[in-house]
Amino acid sequence: MKKIILTLLTILLVLPIFAQKSDLSILYVGINPEKHPEEIRSRYWSNEKVNAEKRLRWAEFEQFLNKHFNNVGMVHNTEYKEPMSDSYDVTIFDAVPNKLKKAERGQKEDGSYYYHPAEYLSRDFSAACITIALNSSQIGEGYKNKFDYC
Repeated sequence: MKKIILTLLTILLVLPIFAQKSDLSILYVGINPEKHPEEIRSRYWSNEKVNAEKRLRWAEFEQFLNKHFNNVGMVHNTEYKEPMSDSYDVTIFDAVPNKLKKAERGQKEDGSYYYHPAEYLSRDFSAACITIALNSSQIGEGYKNKFDYC
């Protein structure tokens, strides 16, 4: 019985330490359903499911991040600019920002083919960031990173 009480007291004393908000500042780059009312398409899931999920994600991420961090910024992906990340410790990309450079593909004079992926972040982008799901491969491909499932 003493062990159980001691364990419970320990948990009650330690739990508030882990429940404190972090001083890290977080910038969330996602799809704001109020600014992106048009339908989002997917070739993997039904459009209804994707749209329902995307509309929930913004609010759920905002609630989650504000619960755990003192300084949270939320920006719609088409409004994101790289200098915004300078004001935050970590940027979370839940959607890709606007393209800086379109993908190029073609055939050289010698008959060989080339492909240069689209670029979403500049080569000198150095902010700490987290990319989520398919965004990882899209953003990383311009850096010649391979973050997809193939």
